[in-house]
Amino acid sequence: GGAVSRDKALLIMKDSRLGTYGALGLVLLLGLKATVLVELLTPRVHELDSARTSQIHQVLLLWTSMGLVWAHALSRLVPVVLTRLLPYAGDAEHAKAKPLALTVASNLPLSQSVAYVGVYGLSCGVVVLGSWGYWVAAAWSTTKKPLFAGVILIGALYAWGAHRLANHPTNYSSTKAYLVQPNHEQKATTTPSEKIDRMQDLVDLTLRYVPTTSATPYLVIWPESAFSFVITKNPHLVAWLQHRLPAQAVLLTGTTRMEGQDPDWRPYNSLAAITKGHPVAYYDKHHIVPFGEYVPFSAWLNLFFPVSALTGGGIDFQEGRGSHTLTLPKALGVIAPLVCYEAIFPLCSQSNDPQPRVIINVTNDAWFGRQVGPHQHFHLARLQAMAAGLPLIRVAMTGISAVVDSYGRVLQMQPLSTRGVLETYIPE
Repeated sequence: GGAVSRDKALLIMKDSRLGTYGALGLVLLLGLKATVLVELLTPRVHELDSARTSQIHQVLLLWTSMGLVWAHALSRLVPVVLTRLLPYAGDAEHAKAKPLALTVASNLPLSQSVAYVGVYGLSCGVVVLGSWGYWVAAAWSTTKKPLFAGVILIGALYAWGAHRLANHPTNYSSTKAYLVQPNHEQKATTTPSEKIDRMQDLVDLTLRYVPTTSATPYLVIWPESAFSFVITKNPHLVAWLQHRLPAQAVLLTGTTRMEGQDPDWRPYNSLAAITKGHPVAYYDKHHIVPFGEYVPFSAWLNLFFPVSALTGGGIDFQEGRGSHTLTLPKALGVIAPLVCYEAIFPLCSQSNDPQPRVIINVTNDAWFGRQVGPHQHFHLARLQAMAAGLPLIRVAMTGISAVVDSYGRVLQMQPLSTRGVLETYIPE
């Protein structure tokens, strides 16, 4: 399976909306519960004065809103708790928070406001939408204003979003990038020979698409954990990659690096920039996954039983130094690197960092299989890129890899569980 066009990508996005529609249905259902209560209480409400009726309306609205917030909280907590009880604790990162804004992520015009209010602001708007049914039903016998007000507001937001998209077409820079999706399945363990075979496969797949000679430098992007050895312990593999890749290629790959000395190693889940004639540059993931990459309170818990073993090797991953940009070699500019589920959090670079030109998100969603998780993860990353006002290049081990402009338009996409390389100019 090779790259797909933008139109085909949008069709694939529509296929992924089952979870989105289900979440929206839950929101509306919770909003309607107050409507049912109003209908049940209507005979008594008519016997009360207007002040008392207004108080009842306020209490019911508060209850409905709290119900929505509680449902959102449960959507964050319950999957995380359940995954702790399963053997694959590493999958916990994909059971993380899924803001209610996800319910409108597939609707580009309606989701444009995320650029001004952020993902959580858009989530608040979804809460208001869930309560709209109550306001319409509560006032139905006396006025239709809430109905018309809601229709006008939603229509105005949609029209404004469509106008914003129409007046800001996608522009491209002159820098090319190659997004490599190898579709390597997830395994609990891999032998050193299997790791070498996978890296050789990545190199072969890359060299089938990238130019061997080029007048200008370009990016090659591999997914999270593609360099499956500890990079700082295997400099000969770095030299091998520098030898195999064309001179103008700058490779960005997910890897693990170590600091310190045995037995006090400090491992990091990292993104490495590798090219000929330059030292390797690193970005270290700073939003690490509880129980997947480290065990909270492990020093205390180890007094009773060896919980650190859950993360593999008995060593917890360390947090990176925080959100920051990475300046690429060969004058390819500044990027905002994000590893895996870091892309679902608001982008907060250090104040003294140069302005990035693009968000580069490498991830490994193979834990999900072909379920709804990879689609949710992709749409959340897309929303955060829209909120930051930056284009997004996302490269996943098994999908979904994609190129998204700063307004959320999917320009290219490599579908889930397919293998291929996307060739693109980096959007501006």
